Amino acid sequence: MLANVFAPAQRSDYYETSLFLTTNSVATDVYLADINYDDLDAENPISTALRVGFAVHTPGQGQPDVSQYIFELTQAHNPQGRYNTFNGSAGDVLDSSRSDGSTVTFTPLNSSNYCQYNDDTGELTLLPSSTMLRSLPAASANADHGTPVQVDVYVWLEGCDEDCTSNLANTNLESLALHFAGKQG
Repeated sequence: MLANVFAPAQRSDYYETSLFLTTNSVATDVYLADINYDDLDAENPISTALRVGFAVHTPGQGQPDVSQYIFELTQAHNPQGRYNTFNGSAGDVLDSSRSDGSTVTFTPLNSSNYCQYNDDTGELTLLPSSTMLRSLPAASANADHGTPVQVDVYVWLEGCDEDCTSNLANTNLESLALHFAGKQG
C-alpha cells in the first residue's frame, strides 16, 4: 500500500488529510513501512523538526478514532538546532492540557517502528518494535472489500523540538510519501 497523493493544504498550523484503508480478502494488519521525503534545502533540513501523526478510526464511516501515533521523519538533527523552550528539556513538547506553556516529555515513534517490506519480493518482515496501526476487517462473502478504516494523517512542524530553529523558516519539503504494508491477520 502506498499513500502519496495529498489534497491542497489549508493555511493552518498543520496539514491534514484522510486515507481510507480496506482489504479485498482476509483480515489484514497494517503497518507503516516507510516515510520517504526530500528536503528542499539540504543545509536547512526541515525534516528534522517535522512530525507525521495518524489518528486511526474504528472500521466504518464516521467512526471515532481509537488510536493515535506520532512519527518523526528522521532521527537526524538540524545542524543549527538548539533547545528553544523556556522550561523543560530536550525531547519535551507543549502540554496540550494546559495553556501556560508547560512542557512534558514525549518520544515520537521513528523508523525503528516500521515494518520491513521488500518491493521486489513482496515479503513483509516484522521487527520486535514494528508498530501495527490497525487490523482491517476481512471482506465478507458478498462484498468485494472489507469495511473501510479511516486514517487521518497530520503533518506539522514541532515547534518545541530542539531542531526547530529560525533557519527552517523559509524552507519546506519537496515531497512526502507514506508507505504502508499489510500482513494477513
